[in-house]
Amino acid sequence: MTHRVLKLKDVIDKTRKSRGSIYAEMKRGDFPKCFPLTAKGKNSRSVGWLESQIDEWIENQMTMREE
Repeated sequence: MTHRVLKLKDVIDKTRKSRGSIYAEMKRGDFPKCFPLTAKGKNSRSVGWLESQIDEWIENQMTMREE
């Protein structure tokens, strides 16, 4: 199974949410969590999200609107 990793810009484009909204919702547990894309100890803050988790989140949002 291949997993596609999305960077923040891709997540913003796909969800139409702002950076701040994404991180605020992650903190509340209402949005999929990101994971580091670099080895521990590196200075880079690059993170990614699994596209499958973002797609599932979008589907859940659509289902909640229909109820």
